[in-house]
Amino acid sequence: MDRVLKDIMKFEIDSDDGAIDTAAPEKSLMAAILLSALDDLKLKGYEQARAKRYLLSEDKEQVFSFLSVCEQLELDPNLVLSYAKLGNTKVVKLKSKKNKS
Repeated sequence: MDRVLKDIMKFEIDSDDGAIDTAAPEKSLMAAILLSALDDLKLKGYEQARAKRYLLSEDKEQVFSFLSVCEQLELDPNLVLSYAKLGNTKVVKLKSKKNKS
């Protein structure tokens, strides 16, 4: 398994050492969000564009922004972007999703 995915996945696995990490639920949620964005990159259209926008955002203020998640999970954002093959990509602007009724 790739090192980046292994680093992210460790937050989704309960610790067997009996130690209590009060931030564990939040970190598990953050890991799930990050894994979801990486999975969405494999899709086409709106979902892929939304994932790229999330991963390339420079927002550090929002709790669940890409950079905040990487900081909380102690991941190097550049390493994650390299894994996602987005190292030199510019932010993708989303087109609004039209409701079809």
